[in-house]
Amino acid sequence: MQELLREVTGAIDQVLLGKQHAVKLAVACILAKGHLLIEDLPGMGKTTLSQALARVMGLSYQRIQFTSDLLPGDILGTSVFDRNSGGFVFHPGPIFAELVLADEINRATPKSQSALLEAMEEGQVTVDGATRPLPDPFFVIATQNPASQGGTFPLPESQLDRFLMRLSLGYPGTSAEKTLLLGGTGRTRLATLEPVMTRAQLQQLQAAVPQINASEAIIDYILRLVGRSRESHLCAWGLSPRASLGLLASARAWALLDNRSYVIPEDVQAVFPAVVSHRLRASDDPSWFQRWLKARIPPASQVELNHRRIFILPTRAGLGLLLLLVIILIGAINYQNSLIYVVVFLLGSLFWIGLHHSYRNLSGLELRAIGCTSVFVGEEVALNIKLRAAHREQQAIALFWPNTLPRRVDVQPEHDTTLTLYYPTTQRGLLVPGRLRVETRYPLGWFVAWSLVDLDWQILVYPKPLQMPLPASLSGESGEGSLALQEGADDFQGLRSYQPGDSKRRLDWRAWSRGQGLHSKIFTEAQSKTHWLTLTQTPGATVEAQLSCLAGWVLRLESLQQIYGLDLNDQRIAPATGDAHQRACLRALALFGTEQ
Repeated sequence: MQELLREVTGAIDQVLLGKQHAVKLAVACILAKGHLLIEDLPGMGKTTLSQALARVMGLSYQRIQFTSDLLPGDILGTSVFDRNSGGFVFHPGPIFAELVLADEINRATPKSQSALLEAMEEGQVTVDGATRPLPDPFFVIATQNPASQGGTFPLPESQLDRFLMRLSLGYPGTSAEKTLLLGGTGRTRLATLEPVMTRAQLQQLQAAVPQINASEAIIDYILRLVGRSRESHLCAWGLSPRASLGLLASARAWALLDNRSYVIPEDVQAVFPAVVSHRLRASDDPSWFQRWLKARIPPASQVELNHRRIFILPTRAGLGLLLLLVIILIGAINYQNSLIYVVVFLLGSLFWIGLHHSYRNLSGLELRAIGCTSVFVGEEVALNIKLRAAHREQQAIALFWPNTLPRRVDVQPEHDTTLTLYYPTTQRGLLVPGRLRVETRYPLGWFVAWSLVDLDWQILVYPKPLQMPLPASLSGESGEGSLALQEGADDFQGLRSYQPGDSKRRLDWRAWSRGQGLHSKIFTEAQSKTHWLTLTQTPGATVEAQLSCLAGWVLRLESLQQIYGLDLNDQRIAPATGDAHQRACLRALALFGTEQ
């Protein structure tokens, strides 16, 4: 049995050069009756590994290329009417192979991805109300490109948990890549592979894995690892009991590959990263400093700076002066020069006075957020803040975030000073700018006194509207027809303020040249019908592109005073028109797929 396993791993190593550890993990995953997820860039050998496993183990093989238009029936199979028998005949899909490669699984829509759930968990599929068992053994290898690449749909947690392991092959070593270049491609080597074991031998090996002894100490070791993941604030959630069972089964399979009848801690450590990496997520829980800062300066729409909320340190200039004073003082002591002593104490007094003045210039300052408006992605959100000095003038106050330029202002006593800060937006959703830094280096620049305040701003950022032409018709509902929308074919009604997404041909440039602001012309329609904007029927390579297209259509239909509704699969907004309806639709688009 051990010799058979060495032949399997050795044959695959001849095809996938320099990846012995990854090959061993993949074989252990099959022996543990799990499924494998390989996440890496294109061209790293993901498909080659799956084909090599199928060949050396003598398994039937099917490859499914996941695309955005793939349907569940393309995976599971369909029933086709047979005129000869007068009934429907089921044609099995590629899922009925013993080793199935789901290539680029994150390119397909969630509906198609979910078609694998029952098959991976229960070893069967249900089509047209009939349950059909899958072959035994059954093994799924899914590959995916990193989620940072465009056109991908991240796998849900429920589907990720179905995979026993996740691997990343990575770049080959220099020597392995040189051998590859000199000896031909992986496909050339793949054609020479012959089956090393039979299906019955693989089933025998899989049956031997649960017989590998795992002592009570090993079980306690696994429980401690799992328990730490559930207790740590670094993890958003802990490992599930399914992960515990998978970790134990993988450790047993690894021990079998090492020709041992018992599990040791090194077996658990060898498979631990591959088993848990896709099951754990970093927690959004802030660091200890952020938690301390939140307790000391809690979020509020109005904040008054006092001694508990102000921090002060010397600047570089202040540290340089302090060092100079120490050097001069050493000289005064050495030469017993009274004049030098006077200079040292005079500068030291100024240094001490500067410390107090820097603190007093910030102490007592009140900051209050006075509202903001929603914006589209790519625009800067204007955040208005009101500052008030209680008893004295507070000068050279700078306010900024780490990624913005500072705004400086002098605050007069007993008077409100309004300041507008601008924050860039890069993605849709609910934007929380974070803590605003308020600092001063007044009067001498030797000290910087600052505070980090959270004015509890929450700004809704809409998707960036795309100026795509409206379709020739939009589907109606309840017998309502469709209407072709064309510009310039209606009667002029009036003007309204310009909104992002408005056509430039409808702008009133004459009024703008007279300094009356930017306005858009409004035309009345001969008739008004209900139109539905549906996410699934919107063009776009990614979900973000579809949402941007829908945002542009919402603005366009509102400018035409058309009645429209919005269908986002799990959320449906009834047809209406008006500013409130437009805001509701844009809000739904902004928060689609988020946790807010």
